Amino acid sequence: MSKKDDTNEKLGIIHARKKKIVVGVRQQQRRIKFAVKEMEEQLFQDCRALPQSATYDSNISDLDRVVVQPCLEYPADESTMEDNANAVDETNNAASPENVSSSDYAEATDDNWCSDTDSYIELYDNYDNKRESCEYEQDTVNDATLDDEDTFDVEDDSLEKEKRKEAVTKSSIAEWVIECNIPRFHVSNLLRRLKLDCGLSFLPLDSRTLLKTMRNKPNVRVVPPGQYAHFGLVNGLLSLLSYHKIDNTVTKIKIVLHIDGIPIAKSSGSQFWPILCSIYGYDKVIIIGIYHGFKKPEDVNLFILELVEEAKVVLKDGLKYGGRVLEVEIAALVCDAPARCLVTSVVSHNAYYGCHKCETKGVWIRSSVLSNYGGRVTYPNVNDRLRTDESFRTRSQSCHHKNGRSIIEELPFDIVKKVPVDYMHNVCIGAEKKLLCTWISGKMDGTRLTKEQVISVSNFLVYIKRYVPVEFPRKTRTLDDFPHLKATEHRNHLLYFLPVALQGVLRQDMYNHYMLFHVSIKILTNTHNSRTYASYAEILLKKFVQDCVQFYGRKFISYNIHNLIHLPSDVQEIGCLDSYSAFPFENKLQSIKNLIRTSANPLSQMIRRVKEIEEIATDVYAPVLSKEVVCSHVHSNGPILPDFRGVQFKNMKFQNWEIGVKRPNHCVFLKDGSVALIKNILKSMDGKITILAKKYLIQDCLFVSSIPSRDFQEIVVSELHSDYQLHDVYFIACKAIRFPITNPKNGKYYVAPLLMS
Repeated sequence: MSKKDDTNEKLGIIHARKKKIVVGVRQQQRRIKFAVKEMEEQLFQDCRALPQSATYDSNISDLDRVVVQPCLEYPADESTMEDNANAVDETNNAASPENVSSSDYAEATDDNWCSDTDSYIELYDNYDNKRESCEYEQDTVNDATLDDEDTFDVEDDSLEKEKRKEAVTKSSIAEWVIECNIPRFHVSNLLRRLKLDCGLSFLPLDSRTLLKTMRNKPNVRVVPPGQYAHFGLVNGLLSLLSYHKIDNTVTKIKIVLHIDGIPIAKSSGSQFWPILCSIYGYDKVIIIGIYHGFKKPEDVNLFILELVEEAKVVLKDGLKYGGRVLEVEIAALVCDAPARCLVTSVVSHNAYYGCHKCETKGVWIRSSVLSNYGGRVTYPNVNDRLRTDESFRTRSQSCHHKNGRSIIEELPFDIVKKVPVDYMHNVCIGAEKKLLCTWISGKMDGTRLTKEQVISVSNFLVYIKRYVPVEFPRKTRTLDDFPHLKATEHRNHLLYFLPVALQGVLRQDMYNHYMLFHVSIKILTNTHNSRTYASYAEILLKKFVQDCVQFYGRKFISYNIHNLIHLPSDVQEIGCLDSYSAFPFENKLQSIKNLIRTSANPLSQMIRRVKEIEEIATDVYAPVLSKEVVCSHVHSNGPILPDFRGVQFKNMKFQNWEIGVKRPNHCVFLKDGSVALIKNILKSMDGKITILAKKYLIQDCLFVSSIPSRDFQEIVVSELHSDYQLHDVYFIACKAIRFPITNPKNGKYYVAPLLMS
């Protein structure tokens, strides 16, 4: 006993334990054993106090039986035990020698013993009944426990459903934030209102918790004059393979790398230089690494160090995916001219030996004969010796290279053939934009259009806007917006609109010259026949470049115009122009720029946003291109055949085209070569889908200057048949663009396939 307990005992202080409301089974057993032990001790003392003769009473055998059995008694509660103990004490006190006279001692003792014995015998007699009662109560408790367990199962199910609902809600909000690029401040504001005002207590208060934003300091590396963060080539390729669900039969993949810079601020030189990657044949783009600084990287080897080290291992050992090792090959390294010069460590693209494909030497042309200042380097020769991978690595033309070597040469790929001329920068916002600029705002030397001609072309472009299909991301607009035209608009001008708009506006010889450019690019963008007709396109492009001197002067033959002659060789090596163009990469660059909210610490912001996107994973799998026809927009007022029984639709999704029954999405090429306008989409009761269409009766060529336009499915149609014809939906060859060739229209329409068949 401690000193404190001893002191309390002397002072009469007793600390009573707090009575428990609910007593467990083990505690009940301990209390029963303790009570039985006390009763045994008390009975033993009573027996010793009895006279000797009484111990030989015939009831002793019964007493032994009674004394042993009470251990099975189940006391009701603690108060009952205390009452029993008090009763025994009172009985013992009454029978003790101190409280009775000597003459009455024997009688009193005998009577008390008999009374105690009778009470215990009565206790024993009632034991079976009490045990049965206890067993009944225990069964009742067990039944209640089973009922409680069923209740708990129901509660667990409802709890589980509630948790799933909360998880889905949080996931949905997070996906919405990522997909719509909502500013994180607004997200936190919304979460606070939903949690406190709407009672959604399971939502966090901060967007960083919802989006699992990286809290620690980002891992970056110094690349003078800025910093670089690497995300990994292998991780990126694995995510692309999972996204596209690459088939198990595939044993080899080709990758397309892209390096380019993008300004992220208007008031400073702050800029990103991302390293991007995609799998050849797919548009999904991922970030391998990103550099930020106020100038481009000074040392390219520090910039692409991790990329080259990872690429060497992957290209040599392959990529482990899905229990197999995939062979990896670089299909192309796509860069614009300045980025290509940086990555390959060669002289600037406007230097005398700046051409990456051939060893031509540029010619300096002054801006004016009367001035000794100003001018540019031009490249009029089209038949100079071509560079090879060996000549590049051995530096046979030293004037083309800078002093230091780029570690990109350590990668096992053809550094000349696999670094193509970029179609987007070279053709769309290069040669095409240059021609349009010359016609609109060039010198008044016979090549510039008059004001009335520019207005006429602008009005025509605005007029045919209603005929542009839904697949075109941008509609046509006036030439007054020429400085603001995007690359995709210049592409559409070259492939579809200007060959019609300029007919009868440009001089015929200039128009025929422009058709050389148009036809050759039309060939090289054809997904089916680009390699077959690439050599013919090369002849047309060389003639176009040589004739540019005649129409626009020697100064016109800039780097972009000269590199047109190298496009066919790139197409033969890699594929059609769209298969390796910079369009998907430029879209990715714009999305990267949109992730930045403030000018402070843009690289850290970029890293955190990328990690958030990886955590949320809004696009786990690519949308599957279904071969089945999906119809939509039911209607009942279209033309039908007399015996038709089924449903009519206004639109359908057929492969990667959206085809309807109204302009501008109702023109198609059929597999018999005819052009038809769809008037109704029918689905019969047996599920068969057919189209009700009218065919054009007359087809003419748009031009025959270099090659008949009919050979490339560019035709002028007229005289629509008055009768309807029924065709199976799979009789459609491809969707077409159709617009009138004059304003106002004269019944003749230009028609060309969106995807050439």
